[in-house]
Amino acid sequence: MSPSTAFLILQGIETLPLRMQQHVENTKQIVEFLSEQEQVEWLNHPMLEQHPDHELAKRLMPNGCGAVFSFGIEGGSEAGIKFIENLEVFSHLANIGDAKSLVIHPASTTHHRMDSEALKAAGISEGLLRLSIGLEDASDLVADLSRGLRRVTKLLAAKSLGRRLQAVRVSSAPAAGRSSAGNLPRAFSRPVSSPFFPKY
Repeated sequence: MSPSTAFLILQGIETLPLRMQQHVENTKQIVEFLSEQEQVEWLNHPMLEQHPDHELAKRLMPNGCGAVFSFGIEGGSEAGIKFIENLEVFSHLANIGDAKSLVIHPASTTHHRMDSEALKAAGISEGLLRLSIGLEDASDLVADLSRGLRRVTKLLAAKSLGRRLQAVRVSSAPAAGRSSAGNLPRAFSRPVSSPFFPKY
């Protein structure tokens, strides 16, 4: 190890406890916020009582369980992309453990070459998002996530409306082979060229 590298490590260690305390406190507030959002389908963090390792985490990490975790949102890959596009405080990066908060959507970035079946086999849903919580003010982070989730809500509402309109169009369309004016086959409902033969 070079002297300059050792110096930088020692400098960072001096403030590590303070920084980790802020990482963990911010993460607690973010997890609590996300756990109450209807757009969030699932949330994976050991501080949650329903997590399978919750009791183990309390015993081994009583001061907090870290600042990197994942959650899934309704709407799949399209919703994940829209969510990230509308964030302003979180940086869209694959790194973790930074002083600034980071977010990534694996299905469209780090794992974009994998199809849906391969993603599923790897335990990665198309709506999975990974967060690395930084040192910013927690209220700013919550507001940023709220902005992204509101955009997801608008996207899902627009898609739902589109499906309903399509269903109405399909249900109101004339049946195949039938005249819109009645129940006669189309061939016999067209204008004829003579009194005896239909015009084709």
